[in-house]
Amino acid sequence: SNGYICSSAGTSFSAPLISKTLASVEKQIEGTVSRETLMALAIQSAIIPEPFKLPAYQPYLKDLIGYGMPASAQAILGGDEHSIKLVIASRIKPRKQMVFNFLWPQCLTHNDKCFGDVKLTIVSTPRIDYNYGDEMIRQNLNVTLTQEKPDGKPTQSYLSPLYKDDNHNESGEFEWQLIEGSMKWLPTKVYQRSFKRGVKSMSPWTLRVTREDRTSPIANECIPFTIVSTRSNAAGGGDVYNQMREGLVSQGSTVTDMQTAARVATKV
Repeated sequence: SNGYICSSAGTSFSAPLISKTLASVEKQIEGTVSRETLMALAIQSAIIPEPFKLPAYQPYLKDLIGYGMPASAQAILGGDEHSIKLVIASRIKPRKQMVFNFLWPQCLTHNDKCFGDVKLTIVSTPRIDYNYGDEMIRQNLNVTLTQEKPDGKPTQSYLSPLYKDDNHNESGEFEWQLIEGSMKWLPTKVYQRSFKRGVKSMSPWTLRVTREDRTSPIANECIPFTIVSTRSNAAGGGDVYNQMREGLVSQGSTVTDMQTAARVATKV
């Protein structure tokens, strides 16, 4: 009322900023981009601000800042040779699973151990029925990252939820513990893992997506989803991008770089 600038804050203030960033990302990508892909790209590139990295804040981050602060559109789409960001956009049918095999980059493999950092975001659009109250989300997608043991069985998944408690035990959990600690039934999930001491190399590695339904699924009803997975070397160094890409191509996978739309501004 006095004409002075006032300072305020609120979660609703972030909505136009995030919308602007997602619109900029969509405009810069050539072709059609799904809702799940835009969300997954933004969340995958989000960071936890330095003040919130203090140990005292860890138990509260999930409720305070969610998955973090999204980066700029340029940072979301950018990268370097020390990391690779893989985008897998697909749909999964009832009673089906999707399996993606790959080799760990040689520059991150030393003394028969795999090193590096992994971060993975999965965003899906499950069926929602509000008649079920708290169980309105009727479908769930699970994602695991494993290797094959010499006996042919997969290892335990190396992925951990972003805010998972170190004391959290996955064996013999109740449903509410899976919801609270492992993000079960959430359409958006973020996982990470840092192999600082390395894990035994038992190639190939497998990224597996499975589906579960609360009730009998509708025939041929697909769940659209996008996975954005990053392999990187936090210490820097190593041609992670080209080695990972060449490994996927050598296995017969079709790998296409995300093309940035070329736009020419006409001066009038």
